[in-house]
Amino acid sequence: MTARRAPTADERARERAFAGTASADCALLSVFVVTAIASGSLTTLAVTLQGLPIVAIELWSLAVMRADHRGRLAHYDYGIGKLEQFVWLVVAGGRLLGAIFILDRVVETAFAEVAAASPLGLALAGVVNAVNLLLNALAYIALTRAAKGDLDGAFGAQIALRKGMLIAAAVLQVCLTVAALARDPGVALAADATGGLI
Repeated sequence: MTARRAPTADERARERAFAGTASADCALLSVFVVTAIASGSLTTLAVTLQGLPIVAIELWSLAVMRADHRGRLAHYDYGIGKLEQFVWLVVAGGRLLGAIFILDRVVETAFAEVAAASPLGLALAGVVNAVNLLLNALAYIALTRAAKGDLDGAFGAQIALRKGMLIAAAVLQVCLTVAALARDPGVALAADATGGLI
């Protein structure tokens, strides 16, 4: 069994960057939950359902990274890969269920069984997503700087995940902006539903 050790300066910098982005994600997710309920936006609801497992995996990954940096995981004979695979499988299952739920909501809304989001609700959703876009850009920059070119392992996976979240937030911002500015309720619903499906 390998003795426990103190993390290096680079490892501590990575942990701080990761912890900062995870904390910001937790705070923003709570805002998304409130906004999804208040606005009725399908896009915001989809982002919320997507964000719940992502924040959970971020917090778990941070805990694993901290333990690995301190030598606490050396007793796993086959490494921590099996744990990571299991957690990613659970997250994938949760996201699949969320996608099915959003698809059901889009179909219900399209056939007028559920009221579509109001223009004010869509504008609120657009503002919250703009904050999300900014947060993802800042987090991507912070994580990339902390990596110092080393993109292997869990930290590299977090950077790739953050890059995907940044691109998705930019695409969703376009959908929400079109939905909020559209004068035709059908166009607004189509843009919001498109964002939800994306």
